[in-house]
Amino acid sequence: MSIIRRSGVLILRGENRFDDGQYDIETSRLTVSDAGALPALIEFNHMFYTAEGSVLLEAHADVRTGLASCIDRRSGDQKLYATKIEFPAQTWAGASVILPIQRFLRESSPGTLSLNVFNCAPSPKVLAVAVEASPKPRRLTGYLPGAVEIDAKPDFGWLNFFVDPFVPKLHAWFDPGHEWEFVGAMLSRYYSGPEILMVTARARPRPRLPARASRAGTFRGCGHAIFRIH
Repeated sequence: MSIIRRSGVLILRGENRFDDGQYDIETSRLTVSDAGALPALIEFNHMFYTAEGSVLLEAHADVRTGLASCIDRRSGDQKLYATKIEFPAQTWAGASVILPIQRFLRESSPGTLSLNVFNCAPSPKVLAVAVEASPKPRRLTGYLPGAVEIDAKPDFGWLNFFVDPFVPKLHAWFDPGHEWEFVGAMLSRYYSGPEILMVTARARPRPRLPARASRAGTFRGCGHAIFRIH
């Protein structure tokens, strides 16, 4: 994942390449606000490709205009879902969701972090997502045991008890000894898609550093594991 800062705008760009040849390209644009405040999402694009370069899925959201669309070509026919959304303040999408989670972990905040996350499911939606430290953390394969695991899942309020077994979840690991660097995740590649495991190229044993606060907006790119992510 690369970050470019241009005239008060952060551009996050990631190109994820998988072992079977498929790949994704994701771009997020965020405004840089006052010192100490998290950036705010302006626009999000995510393209999912087959190994041959054909587009499987497209996701787009323009937070300023409220226009959002999802295009699904997996069946061979194009299914277009488009709508206008009143995006809540501090809506996140794709890899940008790592930013508020890193801050939540750095500040050792108790309880649960509540986020608004845009996704295609399969039409454009903003989901309420609850993030918390895993009560039964697992060791990330190939990494030192100090990585902290978080669990994230849609929050349906009092309905959680009934729907919890059926909703997709994200499990991610962060390294407190290296500025809460993102080191891996287990998640669905897209809505109703295959579950993937990502582990960064730096996710291997190395000397430990004292945990310390990182700069606002710090984001680390992805490496490789079962699926190769650059």
